[in-house]
Amino acid sequence: ASVAPCEQRGLQGPDGPRRGRGGEGSRGGVSFFLVGPSQERTLRRVELGLRAGAGIRGIGGNGAVVRCERISKALDHYEVAVFLTDMADPDRATIDSFVEEALTA
Repeated sequence: ASVAPCEQRGLQGPDGPRRGRGGEGSRGGVSFFLVGPSQERTLRRVELGLRAGAGIRGIGGNGAVVRCERISKALDHYEVAVFLTDMADPDRATIDSFVEEALTA
């Protein structure tokens, strides 16, 4: 699957919203970095901000955390991957366009 860097990303968990950093996105899912873990095999709300023209278009959906790996012994930083399970068709179309544009740029 093709992937492209996300501009903004966030994960809604039982402890409230958490902003992620870095990462990539595709039609099937997203990965990014979080401070603190997010439990694998749990459903979470995902919010993304994708470049669209001169601005950022916010999209959202639900997904399952399929990976949460600590990336540093010294810091509480984790790489998190979320498989998108539920997203409105217009938002999926936005991801498709975003990835296509990123790959042809």
